[in-house]
Amino acid sequence: MAKSRIMVVEDEPIAAMDIQAGLEDLGYEVPAVASSGEEAIRLAADISPDLILMDITLAGAMTGVEAAGRIRQAQQIPVIFLTAHQDRDTVVQARTAEPFGYLNKPCDRLSLRNTIEVALYKSAADARARDAEERLRLGLQRLVDERTGDFERTNQELFEFCYALSHELRAPIARLQGMSAALLEECSACPREKPRIFAERIHHASLQQRKVVDSILTLSRISRIELQRREVDLSAMADRISEVLRAEGSRPAVSIAVAPGLKALADPVLMQICLENLLRNAVKFTAHTPEARVEFGRERQDGGDVYFVRDNGAGFDMKYVEKLFVPFQRLHSQTGYPGTGNGIGLATVSRIVKRHGGRIWATSETDLGATFFFTLTGC
Repeated sequence: MAKSRIMVVEDEPIAAMDIQAGLEDLGYEVPAVASSGEEAIRLAADISPDLILMDITLAGAMTGVEAAGRIRQAQQIPVIFLTAHQDRDTVVQARTAEPFGYLNKPCDRLSLRNTIEVALYKSAADARARDAEERLRLGLQRLVDERTGDFERTNQELFEFCYALSHELRAPIARLQGMSAALLEECSACPREKPRIFAERIHHASLQQRKVVDSILTLSRISRIELQRREVDLSAMADRISEVLRAEGSRPAVSIAVAPGLKALADPVLMQICLENLLRNAVKFTAHTPEARVEFGRERQDGGDVYFVRDNGAGFDMKYVEKLFVPFQRLHSQTGYPGTGNGIGLATVSRIVKRHGGRIWATSETDLGATFFFTLTGC
């Protein structure tokens, strides 16, 4: 069995010789003796002993405590302090270097051996623990890398699937739109009512399918777009969206109030999609509300900025609030409030807000309107 290699750091030559002789009598190997902290650091790096017996008070600018700390930091070599001082301040000072033992000089052979053996055992146990921790870390890192790779592949496959699906569906839907539009024109002068109604329904269904496909493709792209944050004038953006909504003619009388001066550090493309979905959703659900009102603004909550879009429309029952941001979930009938299903638009909004490190939630009462709140980090 190989002897444990112990380096002695002692600035008194006679004391150093006595310690070296004692260690060799106990069966240890002493590969080096240092007389200063600087020399101890150099020798420890060269020979990497199993343990160091270090005098706290050394000649030179560096104390044994400082030398031990630097050695432990660089090489994790256990250190036992030797000192003739027994005062509490010395002990407290020695603790800063995290020693494996503490012996008062002169020490008897039995105490020296027992302290060394305990220190060597503890050092070996610590090394095993570090190795196990490193193996665990590497194993977890490999697992994370594998799962990340699986996720990226799945995400890529999902994106390719959505793109292929939308691409393959767009062509037949476009043909269906064209033919249904031609059929509708032919049936406009038809004396029979049923063919005209059927043509209208086919044309409406084709338009609806096109919107669904476009919404799915937009939703799938949101997570892949690289954020380009810059200062965005949300008020100006909301005003432009409001003008478009009024120009569409569906609700020209709706009142849309936009608070001035609202700005955020965000991606302008994604925020355009976010606000358009929220405002369009609010306008849609005021379709049966006299004196319809929609408001975009900002307020302070819990010390932070919270943006909101509020309307006085149909509202919803809060027991269904968890369905709001799930694709293809509807809280209202298609007949009363036509669209692709509010889940697609709101799911897109939710994904955009999360991409900006924020969160989104809603409050509502049936027939008393709804308010959608969202936050953005970096604002």
